[in-house]
Amino acid sequence: MAPRGLAIGASNLSLHDQVRQDLLKRIGSGEFSAGDMLPSEDALCKQYAVSRITIRRAVTDLVNHFIVMRKRGIGTIITRRANNRRQFRLTGYYHEDPRIESTQLLDKSVPASAEVAAALCAEPGTPVHYIRAINHKEGLPYAYVEAYTAEPVTESTEGETVYSGAEIDRLGWRISRAEQELDAIKVSATMARLFGLRAGQPIMRARRVFFSADDEPVRYSITRYHPERYRFTMDLRPGSDLGAV
Repeated sequence: MAPRGLAIGASNLSLHDQVRQDLLKRIGSGEFSAGDMLPSEDALCKQYAVSRITIRRAVTDLVNHFIVMRKRGIGTIITRRANNRRQFRLTGYYHEDPRIESTQLLDKSVPASAEVAAALCAEPGTPVHYIRAINHKEGLPYAYVEAYTAEPVTESTEGETVYSGAEIDRLGWRISRAEQELDAIKVSATMARLFGLRAGQPIMRARRVFFSADDEPVRYSITRYHPERYRFTMDLRPGSDLGAV
């Protein structure tokens, strides 16, 4: 197999993130299927021309998101859930799922509505960077996305520049956490035409508020999903206070 060397500086992502993304693409494309073994660390080091620690960090990320699992004495195996799972990165629009393509419909600065202002803890009318996009999965309409990012350029408490909303969307920003609310709503006539649905048919809506490392709300997004193409999967783990069932 030809080397899959990653050029330093060719991406804003770290090397291990680039390796992880490429492995996700290979899994999503079917090169690796559920039950298949990933190549060994040595083989991956040669394929990507990176160090062993870079490979371990990339694979550990996949393990932590249940896309692969390590079996002692055997190796690293693609899980059965890999094909229907994606690693959700809070700053992106499905960049890590090769089956999903995003078409931007609108990109401009707008005054925050009451709903957006409340989510971002801002005053109504505050300028925000607004993106509207439609995503297609395997060529079919999948999700309609609206995202609002705080617009003004300010300085953080450490004196570092905080980019404008447009630059945050272009460059990405390290997000510490997000709050999400899921509910079912009736599809509007406009959305029905985009999705090929009947007006009034129920669809799933996800509203998310993204927080910076300083725990400040910096982005608010509203995503409406096609009811037959969206799946929401969670891994539920007991807390320390949960007794035996």
